[in-house]
Amino acid sequence: MKNKHFFLLKTALAALLLAACAPQAGAVDKDAALHFMQGLLYENSGKDAEAFSEYKKALVYDKNAVYIYGHAARAALRSGDYEEALSWCEKLVKAEPAKAENWTLLGGINWAGRNQSAARRAYDKALELDPDNADALYQSASMLSMLDPDKSAEYLNRLIKLNPPNVPEVHYKLALVCYKLGKYDDAVRNLQRAVELAPDYMEARYMLAQFYESRGSTESALGVYLQAADRDPNNPAVLSHIGGMLMSSGKDAEAQVYFEKARAADKGNHEANFGLALLAEKRGDYLGVATYLRGSDTYARDPGLWVRASYYLSRSGALSEAVSNLAQAHLKWPENPEITYFYALGLQDTGKTAEALELLRDLQKKQPDFRDAKLQYAVVSERAGKVQEAERVFRELLEKKPDDAFTLNYLGYMLADRSLKLEEARMLIAKAVALEPDNGAFIDSLGWVEFKLGHADRALPLLRRAGAMENSDPSVWEHLGEAFAAQGRNGDAWFCYRISLNLQFSSRLSKKAAALEKKIPDEEMPRLYARYLQARYGGYDSFSALCKITVKAGLREFYLDGLLRYKAGGGVWLDFMGPMFTPVWTLRLLKDGGADKFEIGDPDFMPEPAEDLRPFAQSVLALLGQYFDGDYQSGAPWKLSGRKLERGGEQVSLGGDDKASIETMLAPGA
Repeated sequence: MKNKHFFLLKTALAALLLAACAPQAGAVDKDAALHFMQGLLYENSGKDAEAFSEYKKALVYDKNAVYIYGHAARAALRSGDYEEALSWCEKLVKAEPAKAENWTLLGGINWAGRNQSAARRAYDKALELDPDNADALYQSASMLSMLDPDKSAEYLNRLIKLNPPNVPEVHYKLALVCYKLGKYDDAVRNLQRAVELAPDYMEARYMLAQFYESRGSTESALGVYLQAADRDPNNPAVLSHIGGMLMSSGKDAEAQVYFEKARAADKGNHEANFGLALLAEKRGDYLGVATYLRGSDTYARDPGLWVRASYYLSRSGALSEAVSNLAQAHLKWPENPEITYFYALGLQDTGKTAEALELLRDLQKKQPDFRDAKLQYAVVSERAGKVQEAERVFRELLEKKPDDAFTLNYLGYMLADRSLKLEEARMLIAKAVALEPDNGAFIDSLGWVEFKLGHADRALPLLRRAGAMENSDPSVWEHLGEAFAAQGRNGDAWFCYRISLNLQFSSRLSKKAAALEKKIPDEEMPRLYARYLQARYGGYDSFSALCKITVKAGLREFYLDGLLRYKAGGGVWLDFMGPMFTPVWTLRLLKDGGADKFEIGDPDFMPEPAEDLRPFAQSVLALLGQYFDGDYQSGAPWKLSGRKLERGGEQVSLGGDDKASIETMLAPGA
C-alpha cells in the first residue's frame, strides 16, 4: 500500500509539473512525464548526471517534448558532458528559433566549450530577438571583457539601465572592464557604486582597496580596508594586510594591534605571525621573534623558518634551545644543506667541535660547491687545533678564489699568531688589506704580523688605526698593548690590557696586566686609572643612590641612612635621612662659576656644633665630587698604595672589579 501511495503522489506531482512546463496542446506521455519529474527532482538536488539520465529516458518516450530539451542541455553541461549539452541545445534552437533565451543558452554552452565565435553569434542572435534580454547582455559582456572590452562595457552600461537584481555585480564587472580600458576614474566610480548598493559586497570593497593600493593611494586603500574589517572583523588575511600597511607607514603600535587581531582570528596565520616577528625584531625582542616564527602555520613545512627561528633564539641568549631547534630540523630535513650547515655551527658554539667537524666534512662531500661549508670546516678545524688540516682547506679555497679577502686574512693571521711562515703570512694579509682597505680586522692582522716579525715600530701605527676602527674587539686592544709594552710604554700597554679585559675577561691577560702594573711609578697610576675609568664609563651626567653613613665623633658613632646625589657641573649633595627617609641634615658642595660653594645644615640633635664638622664634611664632598668628575689630580698630589689612591688622610679604594668604593678618613688633628 505504501508503494501504491507513493506512485499516486509521483503521478500527481508530474501532472502539476507538466501543467507548468509542457505545451498546453496535445497529449502528454505518462512515462515521459514521470522520468521528467524525477529528473527535475535530481536537478533541484544538484545531482546533474542523474537528472540528465532521467531526461534522456523521458525523451525516449516522447522525442518531441521540446520542453525537456533545455533541461537536458543544462544538466548535461553541469555534469561535464559538453557534446550532449550542445546537441540538445541545438535541437532546442531548431525547434524554437524565436526565443531569445534559447540562443542565450546556446551561447553559454559554446562559451563553456571554448568556441567563442559560435558563442558570440548565439548571443548576438539573442539580443537581436530581445535587445533588453538581461541574461544575454550579462553573459555576452562577461565573455567579451577580454575579447572586446569596449563592446563589453557597452552591454554592461545597457544592463545597468535595466536595473536587474544583480546590478551591484554588474557595476563590479564594469569596473574591471574600465580598468582594462585605462578608464581608472570610471572604474573607481563603479566600485564605489557597487559598495553603495550592496554594503556587504565584500569582493567589491576589497577590489576597490586593491585598486587604490595599486595606484599608490595608500591612505585611500587603508580607509577602505579598515571599513571592510569593521564588516568582516574575523578575516585574518585582511587584518594582517592592514597590519602590514600600517607597519610600512611607520605606525608600529597600530600595526601591532591588527596583527594581533589577525592572530586571534587564526593563531597560525603566517602573515600575522611574520608581521609580529618583524615588529619584535625592531624592539630587540629576539625571543619574541623566534616565538612568532615558530607559531606560523607554515613553520612545519618551511625549513628556512626553522633556521631563522634558531638564529633569533641564539641572539636572545637561548643558545642551547637554538641548537636543539636546529637538531630537530636536521632530523626532519637531513638532506637540507642550509640546516646541516647552521646546525654544525651551533654544535661548534656549544663546544661539540668533533660533531660539528663531522657534519661539515659530510656536507662538503654531498655539496662540493658549498663554499661557506668548506670555509667553516677550515675555521672550526683551526679552533680545534687542527692547524695543518685548516691550512690545507684554506689553500684549496684560495686556489678557486684567490681574491677572497676573508680567507686571505684568516690564513695569514692563523699563521702569524703561531709565528709560522711569517713572510708569507704578511703577503697574504697585505693582499686582503689591499682588497678591503677599510677593514679594521684586516689592518689589525697586518699590524700583528709586523709585530711578530719584530717590527714594533711598523706595527704600532697599524694597530692604533685598527683600535680606532674596531674598538670593541678585545684582541685588537691586546695586540696594541703588546706593541706598547715592546716599546717600553708600560702605562699605555696597561691601559690597553685593561680595556681588553673589560671587553672579554682572560686570566692570562689579567696576570699580564697585574705584572705590568708593578713596573709603573706610583705617581703615574692615578692618571692611568682616571683615563681607564673615563674610557670605560664615559663619566657621569648625574648620579643618585641610597647609602649608609657612619659618623665618628670622639668615642661616639652614629649610623644613618643617606641619599647621595651628583650632577656634572652642578655639585654634590649628601642628605642625612631620619625616620621614614625624611631629610634631616644636608651637606651641599655646589659649583658656582669656577669656585666651590659649600653649604651645611645645623639640626639640634647633632652632638657637636655643625660648624665644627665643616672641614670634615667639605673634605668628604670634595673627594666625592673629584671621584665622579674623574679628577684624581686636583690639589695635593695623589699616590698609589696597593689598590688605594691616597692623599694625606684621604683614600679612594679601587675594587678588583673596578666598582670603586669611597672611604674617607680624617687625619689626626685635622
